[in-house]
Amino acid sequence: MKNLTRHKGKITNLKRLPSSRHGNPRWTMKIDGWTCRTVPDSMHAYALSSSSEGREVTAEIGTYYGSPAIHSLKFEPKGDK
Repeated sequence: MKNLTRHKGKITNLKRLPSSRHGNPRWTMKIDGWTCRTVPDSMHAYALSSSSEGREVTAEIGTYYGSPAIHSLKFEPKGDK
């Protein structure tokens, strides 16, 4: 993966993509205005679910075969509001 940048923001526009060739889940989302997706067969896809929409995250986004993709994903703790 190339051109890594760190972004902090909420997950929005979370949508499920067709599964990878090996049957693993894939997602597309926006983080801090960047539209990106999970890499096929990555463990980050298992950390996401439809309830992840609106959660604060810190993500490293890079390019994977020319498309923005998640390199690392860390959920911020939920605050008591």
